[in-house]
Amino acid sequence: MGLVNGRGIHRAPCVRLPGVLLLGVFLLACGDPKQVWPETEQEITSADQLFSLEQVAEFRFSLADADRSRLQAAPREYVPATMRFSGQDYESVAIRLKGSYSFRDLNDKAAFKIKFDHFAAGQQILGLRGITLNNMTQDHTQMREYLTYSVFRAGASHGPRTGFAKVFIDGDYFGLYAMIESIDRSFLADNFADTSGSLFEGDFGDDLLVDHLLEFDQDGGNSGSRDKLAEFIEAANQPGDGIFFAEDSLPDTHAFLSFLAAEIISGHWDSYWKSHNYRIYHEPTLNKWYFIPWGADQSQREDLLPFSSAGFLAQKCFALPR
Repeated sequence: MGLVNGRGIHRAPCVRLPGVLLLGVFLLACGDPKQVWPETEQEITSADQLFSLEQVAEFRFSLADADRSRLQAAPREYVPATMRFSGQDYESVAIRLKGSYSFRDLNDKAAFKIKFDHFAAGQQILGLRGITLNNMTQDHTQMREYLTYSVFRAGASHGPRTGFAKVFIDGDYFGLYAMIESIDRSFLADNFADTSGSLFEGDFGDDLLVDHLLEFDQDGGNSGSRDKLAEFIEAANQPGDGIFFAEDSLPDTHAFLSFLAAEIISGHWDSYWKSHNYRIYHEPTLNKWYFIPWGADQSQREDLLPFSSAGFLAQKCFALPR
């Protein structure tokens, strides 16, 4: 158990995978993606159990014909589905397709974003508002995301919890998926004392540059204001080392250094290392900013030099003698 901002946060231990589980994961991954599997009831009673190696969860989605057609025609738009999970049926669960290079449609092994409360206000499952189901088409090891996010969580930075799941659509088995905790209010509540701040997504080179203020997508918080982000960008562009060492420094410097170290240790190049695929969250009570990793399916393959990050704030850090 580690302490972050005075709150107890579970940290991942050294990863040791049972041989039987590895064999099961291998067999699931290599199965026929359209094979119909018999339904097996498996009770999962907590999010910690869900995001663990105790079991491979099952998610079975049923779509109306019209909604399935809509998902094929407009894959980024949510449609309602019935979801069976842990022996229970949940109505009006939102589902859409996701991915860039990993994108596949429903004729292949599609990847999915799931929201439980998008169509049914207040609906949560195990305290979660949603999950991400990644198809691992760019990760033939099937383990990169699990291992990499474990590295981030083992330090002082914050990373999503991960597990594995079998996914079925209208009875067809789509395969084994990396089940990732979505970066949303549920995630923030599990990692920060104050969840009322603003959450931004950095993508395609978005960084803490003056002309990038409007480039960040806002994923949470007051959608009408970017004042705190503008303040962070302005502070990052000031000369000197005050951005890291002043009494009112805006990033949590210890957490940021841990984040950079985790990127290098895990070879997570598709992240802030190249100003891509990351989140930043402003924790209002502490008035601190935190970096959150995403898109780890291509990590654990390249050796990154310790001071090679192209992120603006990382480069500023590396240039300071202190």
